[in-house]
Amino acid sequence: MAYMGERLCGRRAFVGGALALGAIGAMPGCTSLEGQRGSDEVALEQPFTAGIVRPQSIDPFDVADDGGMTVVCQLYEPLTAIDYGTGELVCCAASSFEVSEDALSFTFHLRQASFHNGDAVTSADFKRAWERIVDPTSQPSRERGVSPHAYHLSLVQGYDELAAGNATELAGVSCPDDETLVVTLSAPYADFATVLAHPAFVPVPALAFDDPEAFATQPVGNGPFLLEGDWTSDVGSLSLARFDGYLSSGGDLGRVVIRLEPDVDTSYQDFQTGELDVSFCPVNEASEAASSHGRSEDGRTMTLGQRFVCGPILATYCLVCNNAAGPLANADVRRALSLGIDRSYLADTVFRGTRIPADGIIPPPVPGYREGSWAYAALDRARASELLDTSYPTIDGGLRSLTVGLMYVKGGGHDDVMEAVAADMEELGVTCALEAVDLQVFYERLASGNFDLARLDCVTEVACADRVLYPWFHSAALSGSNYARFSSADIDALLDEARATVDSSARLALIEDVDAQIGQLCPVIPLVYHAQCQVGSDRVAYLTVDPVGNTDFNNAELEER
Repeated sequence: MAYMGERLCGRRAFVGGALALGAIGAMPGCTSLEGQRGSDEVALEQPFTAGIVRPQSIDPFDVADDGGMTVVCQLYEPLTAIDYGTGELVCCAASSFEVSEDALSFTFHLRQASFHNGDAVTSADFKRAWERIVDPTSQPSRERGVSPHAYHLSLVQGYDELAAGNATELAGVSCPDDETLVVTLSAPYADFATVLAHPAFVPVPALAFDDPEAFATQPVGNGPFLLEGDWTSDVGSLSLARFDGYLSSGGDLGRVVIRLEPDVDTSYQDFQTGELDVSFCPVNEASEAASSHGRSEDGRTMTLGQRFVCGPILATYCLVCNNAAGPLANADVRRALSLGIDRSYLADTVFRGTRIPADGIIPPPVPGYREGSWAYAALDRARASELLDTSYPTIDGGLRSLTVGLMYVKGGGHDDVMEAVAADMEELGVTCALEAVDLQVFYERLASGNFDLARLDCVTEVACADRVLYPWFHSAALSGSNYARFSSADIDALLDEARATVDSSARLALIEDVDAQIGQLCPVIPLVYHAQCQVGSDRVAYLTVDPVGNTDFNNAELEER
């Protein structure tokens, strides 16, 4: 199946009819070829300044936190991206790609583009970048350990050999010519092109190998902005200048100054004093910020009068149930506890309106999410009591002979949430014993199965439903991330079928079906969807933020004065 070269575009290109795709939630590096260059004069009168929490890294090799992702997405462009306005996969550095009928081979055709140092972007630059991530002998691996993103490439042929240090390349990645990249997998995975939208899998120039020290202090990418000056551990800010060699621009910003803040609270304080044009917003300030700056209707787009955005990200706050032992091995007990939890109270009161009640495990920005897909992720205490009555009838005072332990990591700010959940269970006559434990103890007990309920975040690094359902519920992951110890041959078969289904519509239908079936069994209890909040100054006329928290400076527009 062939996928043609649609690209995300800025609002100006969309309004002008240059392309038929919207830019809401656009990845910063992916814009239309027809976009018009913004006014550097406007931008340079007063630099546009953004605040982020100081990142641990801005190297695609190990970028992980929100701040680092924000920077990397300005400096680099991946092969593909998710258009969060339509939920569709679109091309960025690739002009098009084809997927073989067996979902084992992917052929990407690259656009003509250049790195910030003038070198042409070729297929070898992608191959080099991915091998740098997987190879334990690569310079960053030797210095900082194996990349946390390497596992995303585990289905590429030759991954195991390279990861073990027994090979020098990814055998499944080939470059027939400078404009063609061919990837061969060891097992069918039709969503592989979606995985490549992750900011880790961008190209890196030969400089990353020829002079790794220079690349470490001044990364060279292929994105809309280039880094002026050096990146060091003690630098107070980063200056990004628009890259004239980039294919397009649809916004006003010729330069962006990114302030590296110690925490979100400090960043927001600097925003309030007028030192920043955009900042993340702390939970305890969200209500005031929404009132003062106007809440965005879609949670992603800042416009005139709506400069406070608070939208779901790619993570679900949930309770993992032990499906293999104890009282939670009973599906009706799991269903009842889920029905007894008031998610709206958690989202609106405990989290002060900065979270969204979860009605399933797949977060809303991920294609495959459907409202109300998990039948038991809703408040219905009468039905919950009916389910419990069969095995645990009420005794004196409305109590039941059912006690469940709820384990969570102490010091993580979860106390109020867990206490509210315990109170909901007690309304059903269930005794909930809260257990706040150290992080190491938490994961040791998760791995050994020594728990009833455990609070955990279900996080997917890319907007792909398979990356939620497979690692959490496929029996192949029982020795790893399937902490619920959930096992179903029928679910395994459906997930495997989805991975092998090349037609995107048919694959999505399979995902939606298997998601609903998993929800009927309630192996975990979704509570709320995580959200991120940002706020913009009155200089901002148009600015989008995607569900990973990346800010699209490339298409940003300033209010005329």
